[in-house]
Amino acid sequence: VTEYIDGVHLDTYCDAHQLGLEERLRYFLQICAAVDEAHRHHKKTACHAFGGEGLRNCVEAGSDTIEHAIELDEATAERIGELFAKMHLLGLEYAAGREFATDDAISFNVNVPALLDFVYDRPDDLRDYPIIAQRLTDRLISLRREDVPLGVCHRDFHPSNVHVTDDRQITFLDFDAAGEDYLMQDVKNFVWGNLFYGYSPSYGTAFERGYQRVRTFTSAEVRHGELFLLAKAFRLIAGMAHSSVSVGRGTLRFRNLDWLAEYIKSRARPLGLL
Repeated sequence: VTEYIDGVHLDTYCDAHQLGLEERLRYFLQICAAVDEAHRHHKKTACHAFGGEGLRNCVEAGSDTIEHAIELDEATAERIGELFAKMHLLGLEYAAGREFATDDAISFNVNVPALLDFVYDRPDDLRDYPIIAQRLTDRLISLRREDVPLGVCHRDFHPSNVHVTDDRQITFLDFDAAGEDYLMQDVKNFVWGNLFYGYSPSYGTAFERGYQRVRTFTSAEVRHGELFLLAKAFRLIAGMAHSSVSVGRGTLRFRNLDWLAEYIKSRARPLGLL
């Protein structure tokens, strides 16, 4: 995560200095360049509140800030896993024995029409994705009959949604998708996120190792690990298709449609989903 640089909102700064369109656009392009540099290093940014010296310092020091940001390592990944498991247990304690539903686990279906529009020029995907969506839905619902616990989950946890300070204080971010889901899906979301960003698979392994120091996986959870990895990939491409209506195809800068299709289908076949 890039460091916070204080400043007034950009529109406030521009209005106060009576900047014209050309000057405003020049600032805007500088911000875009800084954000693009951060994203290429997979760092989160929040650039709505830069102004004056704050803006200039951000743009000029952007690369240096990124280079000195905390990078994930196995020891940190283990600690993140431990804390994530504690969060799950606190969620179960808060729920006090209530029965959880699978509605959120299969909510990706609302985005399947957008996904089919997204891949309109890819006939194999148009044929295969509706089949995978239906069979994945059925399989996730059926897991309720097995020892695969549901609970209060983050539902979008990945390496960019955790902040680690220089003194190793850990903060989880972005709970806007939080809801009820399979705990193992929450775990595999982080594991898959490392693969998506091109990080070492050892971080995912370390994360799971740390997690199990607090809550041990059931044998059924372990058995369905590949299913949850596939589910994360399918959720992402369906959600990406939906969001592309307003924000374009920016997520494809990490992995393109060919990579995602190969990942999903190569796992859907042995799982009986295709």
